[in-house]
Amino acid sequence: MKKVLSLLLALMMLLPAGVALGEETDEFDSFDSFDEFDSFDEFDEFDSFGGFGEDEGEEADGYVIPRPEVVSAKELVKLDASLGEISASARALYAPIAGTLVRVPVFAEPSESMMKKKEAFEKEFGCTLQLEVYGWNEWRSQLIQMVAAKDVPDVVPIFDEQFVTYVTQGVVQPVEAYVDLNDPVWNKELSDLYSWGGKVYGAASEADVITIYYNKDLVQEYGLEDPYELYLKGEWDFENFRKTAKALTIFNGEKRKIIGFSTWITDVLCQANGSTSVILNADGTITPTLHEKAWLEGMELTQKMIIEDKSFNPGDTSLTKFLSGRVGMYAERADYSIAQYKMYETAPFEIGFVPLPKGPSTVGEVAPAIIESFGVPTSAKNPLGGMAWQYFSLVYGHQRLMGIGVEEDKLDTVWNSFYQKWTDEHYCQYLDYMSRAKLQCSFVNGIGDWFIKRWGLLGDIEAGTPPAVAVEAHIGELLFEIKSMTGQE
Repeated sequence: MKKVLSLLLALMMLLPAGVALGEETDEFDSFDSFDEFDSFDEFDEFDSFGGFGEDEGEEADGYVIPRPEVVSAKELVKLDASLGEISASARALYAPIAGTLVRVPVFAEPSESMMKKKEAFEKEFGCTLQLEVYGWNEWRSQLIQMVAAKDVPDVVPIFDEQFVTYVTQGVVQPVEAYVDLNDPVWNKELSDLYSWGGKVYGAASEADVITIYYNKDLVQEYGLEDPYELYLKGEWDFENFRKTAKALTIFNGEKRKIIGFSTWITDVLCQANGSTSVILNADGTITPTLHEKAWLEGMELTQKMIIEDKSFNPGDTSLTKFLSGRVGMYAERADYSIAQYKMYETAPFEIGFVPLPKGPSTVGEVAPAIIESFGVPTSAKNPLGGMAWQYFSLVYGHQRLMGIGVEEDKLDTVWNSFYQKWTDEHYCQYLDYMSRAKLQCSFVNGIGDWFIKRWGLLGDIEAGTPPAVAVEAHIGELLFEIKSMTGQE
């Protein structure tokens, strides 16, 4: 077994908990409209860490991918204690912030743990940290105004759907001068996704990778081969995924009692097939790829599952149906909804974990993700201080996992946040997968008004228009939005 991932850290979103399991059973609607997950609560604590995997292609017991060993996450965190230490290069880089004011935005009233982290940061770097509370729904418009007024916090979160807007409107500047992306605390592969026009605008540590959670009880009840076992054998592809979803779609007369697959990420199979919908080029232009094989094949399968099999419910924004046993497989991220719904505590059945299926155009293994990073506003007065805070937050989070600075009777509380998102088994399966997979994301939903206009394209496909024909009819709308952002012809 070779260790191929550096231990990764990120800041955790504090999310409300709870899920209602008593929803009335009714027909599933396709391509329901939904609001993008837009809450950006106070970043605090940790997200995830660690990684290991077998050499790709090695066979064992008939499997293409050897079954990963299950190790306690509490043991994994000990594999690289150095991530709980500020590196010598970081100390040198951030030494100049001593005696300065650092302004940082937060989106909820600072908690007790946040204030402790603030105190530790000020002591470490000899600066003063000012936490400024903003409302998330108003944040984007406020940020643009503050940048123009040259009165802005020193660091900002950049989600994938904000990236194109922030760069083309001059809201953020390149970060290379303010962060060492080769420091193992950062994820350079992920940060490089925030590269456009030859410059890197965001430093990132962890991606919200989209995977599938499934009802193992249903899989066993209907005599189906377990999706994760298919994955280990190298057979978790579009064909077997479709067969599984269809077999898990159960009707009571004309009404669906259980639907095989659901997600709010309507182009998830396109992403699984290696499509990112657009390419951000080194010369600052944007190239749409909706007309290419990877996107079309993913959407063709989506259409077949919606119309022919009636096994796919795209646009479903809630895990409630999955947790109540009315959805066989659900695609989501471990953060946000998985943690918010406390899935492992709530589900009355055993939950399985498996990566998205491999499509006919997928090269190797891919890890489609919704990503976030931290960047620097163009008119920030202390950009070095802002990025120092984000760096320190990652180190501090790892320290807390190791029990440094945490009272012994409170350490379980720190780990409870982790185990709302993972079991040890699923986390080890995830790390093994990520040791081979290439991260990818799509910035298309942040291009002008395309996020809204895309519903015309998706609606036509749902109604039966061949995807290639639908793309031909709507590609002009995307090109218009690209021109509005970049000015390119």
